[in-house]
Amino acid sequence: MGHAITVRLPDQVYRAARNMADRRGISINRLVQEAIAEKAEKSVEERLRRAYDLLALDPAEADVESLFAIQAEALAHSPRLRAILETAGQQIRDGEGIGHQDFWRLPPSPGDP
Repeated sequence: MGHAITVRLPDQVYRAARNMADRRGISINRLVQEAIAEKAEKSVEERLRRAYDLLALDPAEADVESLFAIQAEALAHSPRLRAILETAGQQIRDGEGIGHQDFWRLPPSPGDP
């Protein structure tokens, strides 16, 4: 079951949202759902990227336990990050390892934009 919220928008923002939704043939409700979902995914990806940047600075000193929740959240919402982590994990299991910069250069998973 979904949750209902009330959002107050300035007239100019409402008109822009209405026009965008009309052009796409969707409701404003759907437009807002998509925008929030996209923003949430980007937020998770940025938090995960910062966490891995921290690890790259000094892996011996990094508190990896605090990063598990961020990683779990990212995995739940991002097919691309799941693919990156699966590929990196396989390379590590195969004894190849993977550097920080190479980790972020892995290709997106099929179907990702």
